Amino acid sequence: MGRGINLGNVYDYDSGNDDSFEASSTIIDLFADRGFRNVRIPVTWGDAFNASSKLTAVVTDVVQYALSKGLYVVLNTHHERWLKDQYNNSAYYNDRFTALWTGIATHFANASKRLIFEILNEPDGAMGGWGPEDANPYENASLALTRAANEVGYWAVRNVSQERIILLMPNGMGNQDLVRHVYPTRSSLPGQGSDPYLGVTVHTYDPWEFCGETGQNSQFSSAFAMQNFMRKVYEGLADWFYDVQIPLHIGEYGLGRIGNFTEQRDTDMARTYYKYVTNVFALNGWPSTVWDDQGWFGIVSNFTFVNGLAGAVLSTY
Repeated sequence: MGRGINLGNVYDYDSGNDDSFEASSTIIDLFADRGFRNVRIPVTWGDAFNASSKLTAVVTDVVQYALSKGLYVVLNTHHERWLKDQYNNSAYYNDRFTALWTGIATHFANASKRLIFEILNEPDGAMGGWGPEDANPYENASLALTRAANEVGYWAVRNVSQERIILLMPNGMGNQDLVRHVYPTRSSLPGQGSDPYLGVTVHTYDPWEFCGETGQNSQFSSAFAMQNFMRKVYEGLADWFYDVQIPLHIGEYGLGRIGNFTEQRDTDMARTYYKYVTNVFALNGWPSTVWDDQGWFGIVSNFTFVNGLAGAVLSTY
């Protein structure tokens, strides 16, 4: 899968980005021509799959177009608040989530094996997150609910497609630190880790005081200090990865800025961040998909790569 990029804030919620096939295919052309090897397409489907909806039609065309360009494609269920806010592992929620993923998996059953399914983006809410109404993500009940929801989606897909690659995400909004708690051993995966087409995916915006859209470059005194901090963060993730030997994907990472601070993304500090962390992922053998929302975290804006960030993501040492 190599190094990839998100087609974010297009089909996951109404951000104002152009959601037409023409716009998305133009951006996918940019991605492929620049050298990205995978694209993640976040989609918020709602509590039921509708094969005849406008959303399904355009997403299908975009997925097939990206596959035709030779890209790996990660397709998910994204802002599914109906599930995450009140999930309790009851038949009411499990049956609906099963039906949703059965519908998606059946609809794309004949697609290239380069199409990958990510069961649930950023589990939080009842499964544990960082908001005031969220459960504590480290509590056993939250961890158990996260595993349960992932397993429901996993079996829905696996009962349709035996060799479709499936990715599961930890709670805490997919935070990379939680993966060791949700899946502490390979045997804690569905099927006790025997499925060769199963892996996990995590998100990392650590530290938020630097990476978040309200963060500041001044969080670190120098690029060296930033790199040293990041190295220690991902050493912990690597320890887990090499211990449990579960295939790992980095589904989102990036540096955002909002308001009067957007110019901080057009700096050597920002470019060094993107280059350094992407190469840490690559050197560990982890495919990655940088976050792009065409805005606060934009790698692309107005159909043009901006601030030299794409080059930083794709460059090696």
